[in-house]
Amino acid sequence: MCPFETCEVQITEDFITAFSTELSRSYHYARQFISPNVRRCVGKDCEKFIEGSAANPHLVCECGAELCFNCGASWHPDLTCQKVMKSCNIKD
Repeated sequence: MCPFETCEVQITEDFITAFSTELSRSYHYARQFISPNVRRCVGKDCEKFIEGSAANPHLVCECGAELCFNCGASWHPDLTCQKVMKSCNIKD
């Protein structure tokens, strides 16, 4: 919704993206902290964000990168998130 009091225009994600690339990046970056269902792509030079859920943790970005919704690391089908974090020396 438009932030002006008397305006009732819906500001959609498509509107933000069409309006400005920089604004779109900022919007998606902020959204990852607001929405628990958004993750940033781990692909090289990719700035996209992907929606997912813990129930279906395997995320695939438009760029082809695969990541884990639960820990945010590259997709690791044969390892638990805890093992991945331990191998990267990441403390939870």
